Amino acid sequence: MTKADDTTNGGYVYSKLTAAIDDKQSPLRHYLDTTYPNTRLITTPHSQTSPDIKVPGTPGVNPGTIGTAFDVLIGLRYQPNTIPATARPFARWKPDLAEGWANILNLIAEDPTLIEAAAWAYALAIEAYRSPVTPYAIADLLDEKGRFNEHDLLAIASAEAVAELAALEELAEANLYPHLGTPPEPDPSIEHGWRRAAAWTDPNPTAGDRRRRFGLTFAASRLCQADADLIHDGTLYEFKTRLGTKKKPTGERVDVLPLIDLYQAIAYALFDTNDENGINHIAVYPARYGRHTRWAVEDLLTTLAGRPINIAEERATVWHLLGGKDA
Repeated sequence: MTKADDTTNGGYVYSKLTAAIDDKQSPLRHYLDTTYPNTRLITTPHSQTSPDIKVPGTPGVNPGTIGTAFDVLIGLRYQPNTIPATARPFARWKPDLAEGWANILNLIAEDPTLIEAAAWAYALAIEAYRSPVTPYAIADLLDEKGRFNEHDLLAIASAEAVAELAALEELAEANLYPHLGTPPEPDPSIEHGWRRAAAWTDPNPTAGDRRRRFGLTFAASRLCQADADLIHDGTLYEFKTRLGTKKKPTGERVDVLPLIDLYQAIAYALFDTNDENGINHIAVYPARYGRHTRWAVEDLLTTLAGRPINIAEERATVWHLLGGKDA
């Protein structure tokens, strides 16, 4: 991640949350280090109670793309008529490109076994948007008219990548989905043109849909880019596909909660400046271990700080730290 080239955010030079947390000299990182010093009270018990790894990495399968694809896969399960929000900027880069990406949803509705391949294709679109270089697997698919074909997009994923994603979802079905509710079944009877049009918008904000929101941004995201994997019934979810660390001398993998991941989850809750999303819990789900861990936000921050925390005051502090002005 890189720093911003200007100071349009009120002098705050970090354009992305991950960059601000990674840099120990950043104002946000300094705030987190000094305000919440008791991180080992959370991270140490987490690693000490680690289950065995259930889905190891696969040689030749990019672990970064797997992580993005797993996030997408969960979104496709619960919002089967919606292109992931973070994939839309690239998928709609040119009008001629959009139809193929939207048609993927029609193919999944007719054949749900294609969902892993679809998640991989959308993950590459997300990577293409975030990177200055378009992944060759996508760039090579442009036809003579500069368009994408949905069948070609679904053919990008290797059999190994599809198998790994399927194994991760099988684990999620037992350990994550019970917390989120049963995913809806795709409806193959929906007219293709309607689904192509609906693909670019989030579901209508009914009571049910408002309970489960993917790729959500926060009030403070306009000062420093940040989007959460999922907010469900007031719980902010972070999905991770890290392999974990190796224990000595056995070499066995252990699920750890890196400081950066903990800070990221905390920052998401604090970026919700006006409590618009009603975040009251934080959950992490390391997908290779099938482990669901959840904390109440107030209890977590109080433990980390070693004193009672006023969440509204801390959110205001972070807002001003990022260069935000009073309303």
